[in-house]
Amino acid sequence: MMNNLINFKDLEDFKYQITTFDTTFFYKDREFIVCPLDKIYVCEALDDMSKQIEEIFIDANDLLMNWKIDGISIEKLVDKFKY
Repeated sequence: MMNNLINFKDLEDFKYQITTFDTTFFYKDREFIVCPLDKIYVCEALDDMSKQIEEIFIDANDLLMNWKIDGISIEKLVDKFKY
């Protein structure tokens, strides 16, 4: 499944996707889900739903400034995401 996936073009492409569509992307064999509703909801898809942690951001800029995966900012990782 991961073989058919593509990278986001750049940070602006990622920002557009996560503010326009429910977006699923992969990073290091991990799956993340971003849902733009009244705010932007983010979680890592885990087999054990009881361990799943949802994070909520005001908007895309808040997400880009404050969300980290493995302690690394999203801006530094976005070129490694596949969707």
